[in-house]
Amino acid sequence: MPTGETRLVAFAPNAKFGTDLSPTVRMAKAEFGVEVFLVWHTIQGYWGGVDGRRLPGYHVCEQRRSFGEGVLHHAPCFNHDWWGNLLGFIPADHVARFYDAYHRALAQAGVDGVKVDSQAVLEALAFDQGGRIGLTRAYRRALEASVATHFGGRLINCMSNAQETFYASEQSTLLRTSIDFFPERPETHGAHLYTNAQVALWFGEFMHPDWDMFQSGPRWGAFHAARRALSGGPVYVSDRPGEHDFGVLRRLVCTDGSVLRCDLLGRPTLDTLCVDPTREPVLLKIWNRNGKSGIVGVFHAASEPSEQAPNLSGTVGPGDVPGLGGCGFAAYAHGARSLGVFRAGDRRPITLGPREFEIFTFVPIERGFAAIGLADKYNSAGALRRVESRDAGTCEIVIRDAGEFFAYSEACPRRVDQAGVTIEFEYAAPTCALRIPVRPELANRIALHW
Repeated sequence: MPTGETRLVAFAPNAKFGTDLSPTVRMAKAEFGVEVFLVWHTIQGYWGGVDGRRLPGYHVCEQRRSFGEGVLHHAPCFNHDWWGNLLGFIPADHVARFYDAYHRALAQAGVDGVKVDSQAVLEALAFDQGGRIGLTRAYRRALEASVATHFGGRLINCMSNAQETFYASEQSTLLRTSIDFFPERPETHGAHLYTNAQVALWFGEFMHPDWDMFQSGPRWGAFHAARRALSGGPVYVSDRPGEHDFGVLRRLVCTDGSVLRCDLLGRPTLDTLCVDPTREPVLLKIWNRNGKSGIVGVFHAASEPSEQAPNLSGTVGPGDVPGLGGCGFAAYAHGARSLGVFRAGDRRPITLGPREFEIFTFVPIERGFAAIGLADKYNSAGALRRVESRDAGTCEIVIRDAGEFFAYSEACPRRVDQAGVTIEFEYAAPTCALRIPVRPELANRIALHW
């Protein structure tokens, strides 16, 4: 457009896809094993809206973006940057027909759902359109109704962290809760983590926070991956082809691609709830649960970490996980690969440098034993399906994947079986550390005998 923005001109894809998306969808599913294929579009159709001359019938008008003072205080250029100031806007009374036609065309091409971006921008388009709350409610109802009709409700909400978006999302609960992931802007990485954890504390009571995509390859890859392991939400990777760090990615998922997700949502610990770790000299800590066990991630989240930035110190303990029952706990530090024992009220010091993090898994010690899980995963205890003591001398464990099973055991087992086959293990008496290489060719069921 002459004013600088790009607008949606058709429901069919452009020449890059041969004006037909069907072959791409079939290829993704048949050749690459993609089970669910989603299309990414904005809530206004495209970043610059809809071209009413090319897509007539929806009463498209020229709407000027006008964010409120609060947004402009933090981002003074939001009314002009990236998309242009004018947007081809579909009024609320006509947007339901637009979504229905758009999604019908996508569904006919084999698409299974949509990720809908730019939702918070509705705030800036609400002048003379019913106000931000009324406009958002109308758009959300039309969007959710269309997605229910054409995609069975498969909807990911993106750039949706505006209060009216949360409250107006009656049928979809997966919403982005943070700023974008900016791989080349180091000052944003700590804020990305901090924002997601804080928003989960509030909106996580009725929404499922989406911590946004990340890239595994850059120097921040492991930092972001560890955070996603604690989030309790979905994991998206936006690596460029050939730039994956599979060492990082494999620590998030099983070999079948399933995510080792925590039971709850990642939230800030009580002692970091009322501080700002991006600006104050404190460590950010985020907690979650896996059954009886707890997990605490500790991060150096300063806004502008550099090689000259100071180290930060704090403490960590099982008390950081609310409601974690037990008198004694085995604690595994994933980065240091060290095992320790904590009493319920114990706290231990930890110091981290810029861009550094540590993950602690706390497991109650019962009958002298505590299953940490797969030590080669960020969320080790998330890999445990079941831990069951048959009697005083036997414990049966079902694991989601092969790998290095790790546990605290006050006594050395006399035998370890996997799917009925006796296998080797390592036991370090001074630390009570038990390591068992779970073999991929056997069922992931092990039995420990003392």
